[in-house]
Amino acid sequence: MPTPILTSPLPDLLTHTDGTPVTKESWSARREELVAILAENIYGEMPPPCPVQWVVSESEMTCAGFVRHDTVKLILHTPRGLFTFPIQVFVPTEAENPPCFLLLNFRDALPDRYFPIEEICNSGFAAAMVCYEDVTRDNGDFSDGIAPFLLDLPRTEATAGKITLWAYAASRVMDYLITRTDIDTAKVSLIGHSRLGKTALWAGANDDRFFCAINNMGGCAGAAVERFRNEGAETASRIARVFPFWFCEKYAYWANHVDEMPFDQHFLAAANIRADTPRRIYNCDAVLDRWANPAAEYLSVCEAARVFALLGEAQPFGGVEDTRIGVPELFIAENAEPFHVFGSRLGYHLRRGNHFLSRRDWVMYMTFLSGEKG
Repeated sequence: MPTPILTSPLPDLLTHTDGTPVTKESWSARREELVAILAENIYGEMPPPCPVQWVVSESEMTCAGFVRHDTVKLILHTPRGLFTFPIQVFVPTEAENPPCFLLLNFRDALPDRYFPIEEICNSGFAAAMVCYEDVTRDNGDFSDGIAPFLLDLPRTEATAGKITLWAYAASRVMDYLITRTDIDTAKVSLIGHSRLGKTALWAGANDDRFFCAINNMGGCAGAAVERFRNEGAETASRIARVFPFWFCEKYAYWANHVDEMPFDQHFLAAANIRADTPRRIYNCDAVLDRWANPAAEYLSVCEAARVFALLGEAQPFGGVEDTRIGVPELFIAENAEPFHVFGSRLGYHLRRGNHFLSRRDWVMYMTFLSGEKG
C-alpha cells in the first residue's frame, strides 16, 4: 500500500494572511480570516440571521414515559417571506438541565438508525433533530426549500452552496433551543454524519453558541486535509464534480488545483476554536472507511491542537504525540486497532467497521462530553 504523503506544505494556521505570526491575542482575528477564506473559496457566504418564531405542534411522553417529545415548527422571517420546517426535541424528565445534542439527520422518520433517542436520554442528555431535506433538498435545484428565500439567483462565484444552507438552518434551530428552560443551553453540541459532518463543522465555525462540533466521518471537503492523499480516499476533484451544489462555484477551480489552495481543511477544524469560550471539537473515523481518509481527518485535529496549545490550553489533545499520521495501516488496514484520544478540548476516535453513525460512536461522544476518559 503506498505511503500517504503531503503533496505540498500545509498553509500555516498560525500565520496571518499578511505573513505575521499569530499570537494568543491575535487568534480571534486569525479565526475571522479562516472563516472568510473558507466562505470565499469552498462553502459560500453565510446569509445573515433572520427572526425566528416557533410553535410546539405536538407534545407527548415517550421512551416508557421518561422522555418528553416535542414536535416544533420553526417559522423563519426571511427577507423574502416566511419559511417553515419541523424539528424534534427529546428531553429526559429525570435529568435536571441536561446538555443537548442537535443532530443534522438524513431522514425525518422516528425511530431512526442514526438517532438512538432512548440511549441518549438515558445517559443524561437531551436531543434535538432536524432533517436536512426539510431545509433544502440534496440536489442542484436552488429554487427548492429555503434557498430562494435567502439567495440571489442565479448563483455567482461566492454564493452559498447547500452545505451553508443546512448550516444556516442549524443556527436557526439554535435560536429556538436557547429559549428552552429544560436544557443546558450553554452545552448544545452539533453533530452530523458524512456530508452533514462537514455541515456541523461549518456551522460551528460560524456560530459561537455551539458547545461542540462533532464531525462523524465528514471526509473530503470536511475535516480531511486534501493535500494528504491516501489510496482509496475521495478527492476534491471528484467531490466538486459530483456534488457541485454543496459548495460555492469557486471551489470547482481549487478542487483541481489542490496544491495551490491558500487553505486546507485543517482551517475548518481550527475555525471552530474561540479564544474566550471553552468550546470543543470531535472527529470520528472507521478503519474500513478509506473514502473519508481517516488519517487526513486525524491530521486536521492534530493541527487544531496547535491552536489550543497557543491559547494556553493544557493538554488539548491529551498530550499524545502525533505518531499515527506516518503509519497509514493504523487507519485503513482491515485489522487496524481502534483507538481514541480525549484531550481537554479535542476528541478523536477510530473504530472498527465502516461508514456509519453507530451506537458505539454515540457512546464515545457522550463519554467525551461528560468529561470522562473513556
